[in-house]
Amino acid sequence: MKKYKIFLPFVAVALALVSCNSTMDDKDEIDGKYAVGTAPTVAIATANGGSSAVTVSGTVSDASKAAEVGVRIASSEDMADAAYWPASAVTAEFTAVAKKLQPLTTYYIQAYVVAKDNRMAFSDVQKVETGEPEFGKAHLAGTYSGTTIAATGEERAFSVTIEIDDEDSTKCVVNDLDPYFASYGYVASEGYNYYEGVIDWQKKTITIEGGQMVGYGSVFIIGLDDADYSVAEGYDDIYIDVLDYGENLLIKNAFGVADDEGFWEIYNGNLRLEKK
Repeated sequence: MKKYKIFLPFVAVALALVSCNSTMDDKDEIDGKYAVGTAPTVAIATANGGSSAVTVSGTVSDASKAAEVGVRIASSEDMADAAYWPASAVTAEFTAVAKKLQPLTTYYIQAYVVAKDNRMAFSDVQKVETGEPEFGKAHLAGTYSGTTIAATGEERAFSVTIEIDDEDSTKCVVNDLDPYFASYGYVASEGYNYYEGVIDWQKKTITIEGGQMVGYGSVFIIGLDDADYSVAEGYDDIYIDVLDYGENLLIKNAFGVADDEGFWEIYNGNLRLEKK
């Protein structure tokens, strides 16, 4: 090791063929059992858009006449591509959730009711907006990769894994942040090259305190006070921005691994890593 200085179902309908007289008798019996007269009506009471779902509270005028209630949602006001999401129970006041939606998108919704004689009724169309994606542990935890040309002129490949503390979600461990030592087998799985970090979930940042030991001799990892190591004037912590709700990381400032005699390797900041 050389020392240098310097990331719908389809509904299958089975049809049975019987005699005409028998069919007519059965139909009369069924119609008598399920005829509902005036079909029930439905309305939307409230609609709340999350990042990937819309929750709708609705009302139906006569639940005893309804076989199904729910919400349908579409990307256009004419409801041409509507998808149906039934409520879990048919009650006078019901809740239905439309899922698998795109964040920050405009959708159109209607409450619907299917009467027991198969007639359908719909509420007026309403517009609803989904919100920003939720950002949590599942979005950030994982492995990120990328490459850079280091101060030595060597191309270094990063494979950085973030593990979040189960008891305190503001704490994390950033594994294999230094690709130089990782390339020689000094990796977190072997007890090297892992560093404690602090997560600010509101600002979507991770801060790694400078000076943490690599695990090899007296070598430590350290940040510099500029994105460009050639103009940096001092040491600092290492600052990472979490972008695109965890799809990318941006290491903002230059950093490297060093001992008391100097740097073994240095990397410029504004280094982007993509989640695998």
